[in-house]
This record gives sequence, structure tokens and C-alpha cells, in this order.
Amino acid sequence: MFKLMGLLLKIAIFGVVVLVIGNTVHWGGRTISDQIRIGVSSAQKSAVGKQVQSWATGFLNEARKGSLQAAPGQQEAPDSENIPHSERQKLRALIKEINGGQAQSERN
Repeated sequence: MFKLMGLLLKIAIFGVVVLVIGNTVHWGGRTISDQIRIGVSSAQKSAVGKQVQSWATGFLNEARKGSLQAAPGQQEAPDSENIPHSERQKLRALIKEINGGQAQSERN
């Protein structure tokens, strides 16, 4: 248990040391943290970054199309125009019956 706590303490101290050094040591007129920030932002604007972004977008679009095609059994809900009048009456009666049963069970 003490070894685990010691390891966690060493990792925390190492992280603090890296953060302090990154924000205090100057290299090329800027801190190391600023150098990294500039490097990352320029990498995001590069041609390779744009290619990766377009590839990822295309990949996501293909995945969406595939997920829509994977469920062919699902159909849209029928419009109320397609339901015959007699079926609507049966459904209404069933809903009233269910609601009536719930109201009675709540009273008890």
C-alpha cells in the first residue's frame, strides 16, 4: 500500500516539475509551453491536418450510412390517414381501458 502511495506521489511530483520547467525555461525567446502551443496550432492548420480531418469526416459519413442500412426492418410509423376508422376506434377504446385501469389502481 505504501509502495502505491509512493509511486503516486512520485508521479505527481514529476508532473509538477514538468509544468514548472515548461513554464519557466525559455528556448528561442519563448517558454517551452509556448513553443509547444505554437507547434500544435501550426500542425492543425497544415495540409496533413486537413487531410486527416476530411478522412475522418468521410469515415463518419460512411458509418452513418451503414448504420441506417443495417436496420432495414425498421419502417416509418404509419400516418393516421392509413389507419382505418374501425381500428382507430378499437385503439381509443383500448387506451381508455388502460387509463381507467391505472386510475383505479392509483386510487387503491
